[in-house]
Amino acid sequence: MNRGAHVAFSALLGLVAAKLIAHDILYWYVGLLAGILAGLVPDTDLRWKHRMIMHNVFVALGITLAVFFAGRFVSTTLSAVLGASSLLGFLGHVFLDSLTVRGVALLYPIRHRRYRLARLRSSSRVANVIIEVLSVLLIIVALYAY
Repeated sequence: MNRGAHVAFSALLGLVAAKLIAHDILYWYVGLLAGILAGLVPDTDLRWKHRMIMHNVFVALGITLAVFFAGRFVSTTLSAVLGASSLLGFLGHVFLDSLTVRGVALLYPIRHRRYRLARLRSSSRVANVIIEVLSVLLIIVALYAY
């Protein structure tokens, strides 16, 4: 999928995680931002073994733990929001890439096998626009629904 789809979907998941943990709107925006940032991390491997090195559960857990423990210096609520939002944002990116023909190496470096759930093209304009629009609409609904 393209960057816009990854950002929108990861933002939605980060917001949902934050809303489930905290009832303060400030934490919701922190979760939304954490989801976006974590959703961008997997594509740091674009030039080198793409969808292997950074698109796996081990990196997801490592980033989640690092962010979770960093948040502990401020508050336990912030720690929980950052950890959950980062995890869901990262995994949201991996999920979207698993919908493509190429798939993702979820268990790399233990296993090099690529997993996929569908056969979409990551360059598919229709698929990307649908994901982006639905994600933005659901973010709006989530922000204004109590």
